[in-house]
Amino acid sequence: MSFKVKQKGFTLIELMIVIAIIGLLSSIVLVSVKDASARARDAVRKQDMTMLKKALEAYWLGSFHYPPESLCTDSSIGCGGCGCAVSNFPNGNDWDTNSDFQDLIAEGYIGVIPVDPINDSTYHYRYEPDGIGQGSPACTVNTCRWSLWCRLETTGALYYVYSDD
Repeated sequence: MSFKVKQKGFTLIELMIVIAIIGLLSSIVLVSVKDASARARDAVRKQDMTMLKKALEAYWLGSFHYPPESLCTDSSIGCGGCGCAVSNFPNGNDWDTNSDFQDLIAEGYIGVIPVDPINDSTYHYRYEPDGIGQGSPACTVNTCRWSLWCRLETTGALYYVYSDD
């Protein structure tokens, strides 16, 4: 009489299939987490643009002009596309203590000037005021209009916020 003893365990094929399924599921989760992080940073960018707009409009109500920056200013390290010299901004941020944009803090309209969550030459915030004499006829001495923008990670598109004319 012969008895067959059953072996307990998994075959090599079964183990490989399970490992492949786990690998596929983990790659899907990693991609989803990366996309969720980019969407979260985009939400922060939009919220920051809204907060800056409110602070700029409150500044207008107090002084009847906006912070006058000569051409533009941005939060990027190395001044991005605004053409300013990096040596003027030792901490690598246009929105440092030398910037007229800091008037928003000094006059109590905002607690801190936000910067982009990534804040590099691609992803940064930019403030562009109209030059003196542009726009409204009353705009002959100070800045009367502006635009803010940032680049969104999920779409690569620019997100703009404008002054209330």
